[in-house]
Amino acid sequence: MIRRNSRNLKLTATLLASLMALGFGQVQTNAQDFVRPEPGDEAYLPNYSLVEQYFPSVDAAVEYANANFNIDIHADFYVTMDENGAYVYYELLEDVEEPEEPAPDPEEPEEGTYVVQSGDSLYSIANEYDVSVQDIIDWNNLDNDFLQIGQELIVVDPGNGEDPEEPEEPEPDPEEPEDNIYVVQSGDYLYGIANQFGISVQDIIDWNDLESDFLQVGQELIVVDPSNGEEPEEPDPDPEEPDDNIYVVQSGDYLYRIANEFGITVDNLIDWNNLESNSLFVGQELIVVDPDNGAEEPDPGDPEDIIYVVEAGDYLYRIAAEFGVTVQDIIDWNNLESNALQVGDELIIRQ
Repeated sequence: MIRRNSRNLKLTATLLASLMALGFGQVQTNAQDFVRPEPGDEAYLPNYSLVEQYFPSVDAAVEYANANFNIDIHADFYVTMDENGAYVYYELLEDVEEPEEPAPDPEEPEEGTYVVQSGDSLYSIANEYDVSVQDIIDWNNLDNDFLQIGQELIVVDPGNGEDPEEPEEPEPDPEEPEDNIYVVQSGDYLYGIANQFGISVQDIIDWNDLESDFLQVGQELIVVDPSNGEEPEEPDPDPEEPDDNIYVVQSGDYLYRIANEFGITVDNLIDWNNLESNSLFVGQELIVVDPDNGAEEPDPGDPEDIIYVVEAGDYLYRIAAEFGVTVQDIIDWNNLESNALQVGDELIIRQ
């Protein structure tokens, strides 16, 4: 080991000669990453500040140590050797601590990007930055709507470089929704909302520019025609008891069962009640007697009408192929508004 005394800057020639005589004067170092000597290693010195660098020779290590010796913080230096090369240690003055490397500052996300947080969805992020869900999908080349916490999303059109608008602070006491706005509740679906306000499913889709029938809790829907601003009729708080030609839908009901119970056809129920699909909801009132001349007797022997109950995995094209009809035929016969089917739906198939 070679030592530099802070009062006498000359190397001890005897020590240097001894090291060189032992073969440590010149060491061929490898290009591997620097590894600190561990306790028990011949090059290890405790309680000193190590320069994390290999030196190919004692001379090179001493030259570096002298050149970088600072009398304001260093009391002495030492040079040690092993098979990797030479090491330089500095003995610090008692009132000087070894400086720590400052931690790098975390990078701030770029302007125009948003970092996904827990609970985020494409719909909520789109609303926050006043863009559409499709915009976020297109700008970020997303293959699906699955998000990961920490994922960065572009929320400003890259084509114009506009800065995103800062999301508005939520009002402490939000105003009640307008009379022509309905806020989606848990369990809501388009058909039930349309019936509640005396409008059609297609009205809600058109007035709200919906791309699918998927709804989210808290979503606001226009339920009054924006062109005339008419308010929906208030439901009768005390509805009268249904008369004999009215049936109130119970849990588990479906059109085919009700038609059989009253000796009529599914077509009768659809026509008399102006139904747009086979979906029913509990509490819905259905006319089950011909409003003109009484109940129409069904023709059970008529082979032209077949009622098909939708099963898991069914879709319109497969059902149409099975019965040798077209998808459009099934849509027309059943007044369907979309291709979506639910298990238990009943479909009229005419041969």
